[in-house]
Amino acid sequence: MAFYIIHDTKKIYESKIGMIIGIILISSELLGFFQSTIYGILFYKPYKLKKMKMDDLNKLPTIDVLIMTYNEPSYILRKTIAGCLNIEYPNNLLNIYICDDGHREEIKNLAEFFGIHYVTRENNDFAKAGNINNALSNYCKGELFSVLDADMIPKPVYLKNMVGYFKESNVGFVQSPQVFYNPDPFQYNLNLDNKIPNEQDFFMREVQAGRARYNALFHVGTNALFNRNAIDEIGGIPTGSITEDMATGMILQARGYKSIFVNEVLAVGLSAEYYKDFAKQRKRWCRGNIQVSKKWNPLTMKGLSPIQRLLYFSGILYWYSGISKMIYIL
Repeated sequence: MAFYIIHDTKKIYESKIGMIIGIILISSELLGFFQSTIYGILFYKPYKLKKMKMDDLNKLPTIDVLIMTYNEPSYILRKTIAGCLNIEYPNNLLNIYICDDGHREEIKNLAEFFGIHYVTRENNDFAKAGNINNALSNYCKGELFSVLDADMIPKPVYLKNMVGYFKESNVGFVQSPQVFYNPDPFQYNLNLDNKIPNEQDFFMREVQAGRARYNALFHVGTNALFNRNAIDEIGGIPTGSITEDMATGMILQARGYKSIFVNEVLAVGLSAEYYKDFAKQRKRWCRGNIQVSKKWNPLTMKGLSPIQRLLYFSGILYWYSGISKMIYIL
């Protein structure tokens, strides 16, 4: 009799364990199904953008170009500054600022050598977002402004191919993709530089185009042109997250501003060269997206449409996909 009781208890225990594991597996499968459905929504038809040229504007706006830097070496900044000086736009309407959060005399001398504005501040509060807000509040007066990372070298047509879309007053920002001129760690280590695309190309060129169709375009922190009035309306670049770029785009869209994606290579920069840097970059993006979701939850934020909520929620869920992969492996 005791043997049967022990045997039945063991069966019940095993069935509970099996049920729990089954529920966990089904949950992962449902998450994967949700994400695949989102991709289906993004890619069921191509993103078509009516091309607007600079000549379509009745009056050209004044533009500030902000080069953001903290500890990047001067030889990298030289290339970016040179690229900015070669931008095809009337000189009297264009101002270039190097925003140095590293307080470096060397960078100040570099700015003087090239004849551009040098901006710094007493502290480093709110990191990149604070650096941008300092420049906007105390120095920049342009109707539009562009943000470039320290390593992003703009092409001469950088502004010409984006500024025309501001003919519509409700455009908040125009984003072009991040493209890289050096191989990423996968391309380099597999010796397939010209055989496989950069690992960021799928998101930067394909996913972004799909999101743009629903006005849920990500601002990726660089290679973008902003409506200054729109940024002033939301109180400047939002702080409180290490990925201020995602929050900026989402808040503008929630306020009813349009985001435009110009799927052209208008600037090129440096991809993470070592796996250590690659992992550090992805960790930062992961933490930042989760921070944004806590402070500005896309599921509850006022002003976003249902599809915008879903797309931003999907973008946040992406950073938890490693858990699903671990479950499948186990």
